[in-house]
Order: sequence, then C-alpha cells, then structure tokens
Amino acid sequence: MPQIPNDTRWNSQQACINTFIQNYYKYVEIANEDKLEMSITNILSNPSLYREAQHLQKQVDVVSKALDKLQSDTATLSIAVNEWLVLLESEVLDPYKANIRKRMEEATEPFFFVANMMDPQYLG
Repeated sequence: MPQIPNDTRWNSQQACINTFIQNYYKYVEIANEDKLEMSITNILSNPSLYREAQHLQKQVDVVSKALDKLQSDTATLSIAVNEWLVLLESEVLDPYKANIRKRMEEATEPFFFVANMMDPQYLG
C-alpha cells in the first residue's frame, strides 16, 4: 500500500520513496491502461523521474539510518557526533554538505566531541 508522508513518523518520507520505486512500473502500467489524465501520464512517463527517485532514495537512506540510531534508547553524545560525521562524509549528500555542517555546528557543543573522543567505540 502506498505510503503518504506525514508529520508523525521520522522515516515516512523514506517509506514513501521506497514504495514509489517498488511500484513505479505498476503506476506506469496503470497510467497507460486506464487513460489517466495526460498530465499524470506525462509525469510518470518522464524517464528521469524514476532515476531521480532512486537517487533521492540513496540520500534519504543515509539520513534515515542516522535518525534510527539517534532515536534509539541507547543513543549517546558520542553516537550523535559520529552520525553527524557520517552525514558529512557521505558522497550522496555532497550537495548538502554546507547545510549539514551548519546544522551540526548549531546542534553540537564542544563537549560532544570530547565524549566522542573518549568513547572506545569511536576513538575520536
């Protein structure tokens, strides 16, 4: 069943994109068979739509993994720092690197990095 993004779930956007990609060819088939409005058929017939959705899926997957770790009951400051660094190092998020860095600077304090450096799991 298709997912509709909403405000109640952190990863609802990811579920929506994944569902779209999984069902894309079915949507195209329905559009071609049922004589939908031409505007809808034109959107679905655009070959770049599917490619862009796949690219967006890769980007959202990285962010969703970070969110899953951060909303865990076992999340710590050192994990938070590590997840920020993972986002900064992700190639698929390169276009947003400046935004990510800015948000990281707003969301973290120097002692977060001390926690990360002291955590044997990350060793700074």
